[in-house]
Amino acid sequence: MTNKERAQDAATAMDAFVTTQEPRARDLESAISQSPQEFLVDLLTDLRHWASENGLDYDGADGAAGRHFRSEHAQENEKEQP
Repeated sequence: MTNKERAQDAATAMDAFVTTQEPRARDLESAISQSPQEFLVDLLTDLRHWASENGLDYDGADGAAGRHFRSEHAQENEKEQP
């Protein structure tokens, strides 16, 4: 899976989240109540609440996600270099 494909998967999840917050919106691009950055903050906040309610370590998951992102980003950059 490429990073572009990973980003598209995230876009699909963000679109689903946006439509729960703004029912008239079809996706993030058609939302008018908030900016994409504000929706991102709301989604991350809601995920933090969800993790807390389910006894999960959000901060640990966020740290692991950061490491995965850096690794995947570096691997894809290495493939692009001659």
